[in-house]
Amino acid sequence: MMSSRTPALLLLAALLAPTTAFAQGPLGSVVVQQQRPFASRPQDGALAVEQKGIARSANPFVVVHVVDPLAPSTSLVAAPTPLAMAEEDAEQDDAADDDEDASEYHFTDSPNFGRPCDFGAGAFRSCGDYFDAESEVDHGLFCSPAGICAGKGAACGATEACLEGLVCDLDRNRCAEPTAKLLGIETARRTSRRESAAARCPHRAEACPNGHGGFECVYTLTDDAECGACRGLGGRDCAKIEHALATSCRKGACVVHACIEGFLPNEDGNECIDAML
Repeated sequence: MMSSRTPALLLLAALLAPTTAFAQGPLGSVVVQQQRPFASRPQDGALAVEQKGIARSANPFVVVHVVDPLAPSTSLVAAPTPLAMAEEDAEQDDAADDDEDASEYHFTDSPNFGRPCDFGAGAFRSCGDYFDAESEVDHGLFCSPAGICAGKGAACGATEACLEGLVCDLDRNRCAEPTAKLLGIETARRTSRRESAAARCPHRAEACPNGHGGFECVYTLTDDAECGACRGLGGRDCAKIEHALATSCRKGACVVHACIEGFLPNEDGNECIDAML
């Protein structure tokens, strides 16, 4: 017969190993029976995973909620790995740097050349400045004694902060009426600056004046607005060809593809002529 201590031993073993079943075998022996993780089919939609099947490390880019089969009312969150967290922090830092670069210069795109200003309030403060992203030049605008931003007598320097028609007298650093001497100096300075800007342009691109004292890189072989050369240096704006409906710039020459009703492209394909001629 089974001893009186056998039921107590069975009860203690069951408490210590809830996933293992004990049964009384022949001649009072104890038989160990392994239980399956699930006694019945899990409900549809539930994630039936054995405890040992839960991933030890998470996907570095996905946070996964895993249902614990031994406690379905709770869930385990697979936290991102340290590498994923470091990569995310780096991306956020890069985005912050981009925002900082974009807001580093608080200059307007449209310069205030010719705007009325208060010379007594501060020659620089009342006109401000702007940054030309194309030429990477910080243009300072100063108020003239007559109360005009970048007008005659206003302070100026190498950034050409003078009204159109005026040049910067670098001996006095003041905007002045052009003279033969000043024009010669100004022309040489602009040529030097243009060559310097051209050196930073990609292959086949030219440094064209942008109208604000700076330059922009233009592919004049294909640019429809500055075809063949910079606009101020002999280039042509193909879109302004009279009576033209569709144009393009090919190898530095304007090509007319279509004209308005009553006109057609000439033999050279660079103008529109009267269809009745």
